Amino acid sequence: MAIGEDIGQDVTPGEILAGPRLDRLRISGFHKRIFWLIGAGMFFDGYDLYVGTNVLGATLASGFSTLAQNAQFVSMTFVGMTIGALAAGFLGDAFGRRFTYQVNLLVFGLASLAAVLAPTMSWLVAARFVMGLGLGAEIVVGYSTLTEFVPPISRGRWLSFMTLVVVSGLPATTLLGSIIIPTFGWRPVFLIAGIGALVVWYLRKSMPESPRWLESKHRFAEAEELLTMIEGESASLSLPPVPKEATTMVNSLDALDLFGATLLPRLLVGSIGLIVINTLIFGFVTWLPTFFVHQGLTLTRSFSYTLMISLAAPIGCVIGAFVADRIGRRPTIIGASLLAIVFGALYRT
Repeated sequence: MAIGEDIGQDVTPGEILAGPRLDRLRISGFHKRIFWLIGAGMFFDGYDLYVGTNVLGATLASGFSTLAQNAQFVSMTFVGMTIGALAAGFLGDAFGRRFTYQVNLLVFGLASLAAVLAPTMSWLVAARFVMGLGLGAEIVVGYSTLTEFVPPISRGRWLSFMTLVVVSGLPATTLLGSIIIPTFGWRPVFLIAGIGALVVWYLRKSMPESPRWLESKHRFAEAEELLTMIEGESASLSLPPVPKEATTMVNSLDALDLFGATLLPRLLVGSIGLIVINTLIFGFVTWLPTFFVHQGLTLTRSFSYTLMISLAAPIGCVIGAFVADRIGRRPTIIGASLLAIVFGALYRT
């Protein structure tokens, strides 16, 4: 069957319609493979991101670091993530999603291995900054790449599942840390992160480029070949036709359009929301074991308390996965925020 007959209208080079053709698809084996390849890297991103939760308590307890140096470790993590996240957007648009998600894995994987050899806390802080570059880039590219492949009708669910994979890194690193650190020290925790990231880097070499990006760069033959393959896997799922109102090329937005009347309110709300959420998740959780140790708790007891707290995050992601596409993104976000406020107030009492 010709491509034009399959999608309900003639498609010629230069009229690829990557966005509408991808958005009409049902979830197939292709989407699931993409999810797990992205998710594997995102898991180690979350694992490496939350490593400080256990490492800082251990370095403080052993005298390897001070509270001031632990603060530098946390700060340099976020500085690196900020730079990495910003750079990832520009690199992804210039060189492609595939190039960017491979580079960021390599960066935080090699930096994690460098952390294993840290002779001083200053070395560890410097290595953590480099890790942050890769960690921030991975989050941006991982979510955006999945968004470009998954159809809108189930996008909220699959992005929630991806978040579940990321936050599972917290209980994973806490559990492994509670087992490994008391006996072998904190260095093997970074070793696991580095080896895991490099293994996923190798497996991801088989991931395809985004057809949307290929189309935006006028690489029509490559985009058409990839779209044909993806549609072929969904052919048994009764594909609907591409909407007739779909334009031949998706209009690209300039960066300055973010500050226009349409996108600026969304930019401000999204930025404020993410700043608050990331401060609570990454800042508060990272400092928990340090607070516990500083208050006189043993390292083992500190890990136990942190593990119990961290188990709630994956549960919240599962709830979000089943709610976001049913009641909508806005009610889900508002409801979750209100619950966080209520339980935060109860924690203070």
